[in-house]
Amino acid sequence: MKSKRLIELVSAIAVFAISMPMAREARAQANACMPDDGVLEAHRYLRAMSLDLRGELPSDDELAALDAAADPLTRARELEREWLMSDAFAERVVRRHHDLLWNNLGNQGLVGNQQGIAPTRVPLEDGTTATKLIYTRPANNRSLLYRGIMVGGALPVITKQIPCLAIPQATLNAMTDAQIKAKWGTTVTYGERNGIRYIDLRNPLSATDTNVDTLYHREGYVDVHPFWAPATTISICAFDGQEREVSVDGVTRCDDTFLIGNDLSCGCGPSLRHCGVGEVTTTLLKSFAKAVDLQVRDAVQGGGNYYDGLFLSSKTYVNGPMAFFYTYLNTVYRQLDLAPAPVPNLPSDLIDFTKVDDWRAIEVGPHAAGVLTSPGFLLRFQTNRARANRFFDKFLCLPLQAPAQGLPAPDDPCSAEPDLQKRCGCGYCHIVLEPAAAHWGRWSESGAAYLSAAEYPKDRTDCTACAASGNPASCSLECRQRYHITPQMAGDPYLGVFRPYVFLKEQHFANVENGPRLLVLSSMVDGSLQDCTVRQAFEWLVGRAPESNDEEAWVAQLGDDFAAANYDYGELIRAIVESDNYRRVP
Repeated sequence: MKSKRLIELVSAIAVFAISMPMAREARAQANACMPDDGVLEAHRYLRAMSLDLRGELPSDDELAALDAAADPLTRARELEREWLMSDAFAERVVRRHHDLLWNNLGNQGLVGNQQGIAPTRVPLEDGTTATKLIYTRPANNRSLLYRGIMVGGALPVITKQIPCLAIPQATLNAMTDAQIKAKWGTTVTYGERNGIRYIDLRNPLSATDTNVDTLYHREGYVDVHPFWAPATTISICAFDGQEREVSVDGVTRCDDTFLIGNDLSCGCGPSLRHCGVGEVTTTLLKSFAKAVDLQVRDAVQGGGNYYDGLFLSSKTYVNGPMAFFYTYLNTVYRQLDLAPAPVPNLPSDLIDFTKVDDWRAIEVGPHAAGVLTSPGFLLRFQTNRARANRFFDKFLCLPLQAPAQGLPAPDDPCSAEPDLQKRCGCGYCHIVLEPAAAHWGRWSESGAAYLSAAEYPKDRTDCTACAASGNPASCSLECRQRYHITPQMAGDPYLGVFRPYVFLKEQHFANVENGPRLLVLSSMVDGSLQDCTVRQAFEWLVGRAPESNDEEAWVAQLGDDFAAANYDYGELIRAIVESDNYRRVP
């Protein structure tokens, strides 16, 4: 593995040529009684290391072992080396990386209005005040078209969903004309769409409907076992509960929100997997975040795994909800751009939404770059510029900052320059940021889909043709989504070009095709990745930045040693906490 990495590093050189609070308090208390030599004695040293490495105080047994040792300092370091292999240390580092990766995705949305279902209390058709809890798609255009009666060529204004009837659909389908008229009156009208009978009735929630006298097509309900809780049964309006996977036209997939439009033959699909509820979003987002945590844990806990794998691993972690999502839901939940799925060859026994705690390491392919191409990172930083900026800032210690003089006035002719690498006031950062952002060009923005070169070549003649026609709206969905079809200048030379290549210099085309791996390998060649990792570890454990020339030289040497040790994070931490710089804190 490391020999392969060496080959990648050598290749990167050629391309690159052209393109803490608790521990701090503990040490502060210790300093009040510091011995004359200014070095923490063994007990205080053990306490500081335990707080730093595990987030907890030494146990009574550990303190007793220290007291019984002939050489307390040696015993303290033996305990420290045990701690470096502990789950507590791994969890400590994972929590620190939350600050770097921001992989809490709680504010993201997956299930859009067209897929979301919600429960409504519907009055029973028995003359009482009793109700039944029935799910429906309240904001879905197809639901409104199915149940609404056109008035003057348009749907009536509806301020709340129109519920179906609290009657099993099988019962409604079996009712005779006489039974229907006996129940709802001799003037009632009824009909059928796609094999689903409906009765034309007023909205029982009329207090929230501005059209209180309007009649609506109201069908019955069906019982289903939803994919997110298959051991339970819920009731859903029969129209919404349609199970077709392909429209009655025999062509259109009912599981692709972009394609089905207002097709009234498409419902929520088998086990409701063309729809969703809030808990589905919550489960998926927590899974995406935890997958990142597991990759961090692998990178810092040894056992043949090393810190460079955090950015270079071709594997990712997937659990049951993620596998189910990649198989069935990524074309349904179009709130974010998540199709095509980035993880191939999923084990069939993992494709089960209920297997939340079943985590497996899955080989993604040579295009993957550890956490940098994980959904947890890509959904947190949703533009390629944001992704590159985060890597530069937090993992290379190279923040991209605008010049002090700021930007020119908006009416300055230079402000109209579409290429940010050339625009006045912008080029200072974007001359670096644009080529760096191109490394994520094969991953969708506002999403986490992988856009392979085979499926999305640099140039598409059909996209060029429709863009040149002067009517970009006539372009295919793929052209509108992925290719440059709207001219930004006279004689725009980029029409029909895959968007990441727009304004990109030819010498940087390799960035798109080689992905974030190339950026990481280049930063390993020039030393910026290891230097930044060491500096951040030093500042975490010592509680400050290096101050003297001697400390700066020592930190630089640590960077060299870290790289020479195959990026062994545990060894880096050991070197810091066993140093006098750690024990002698001013």
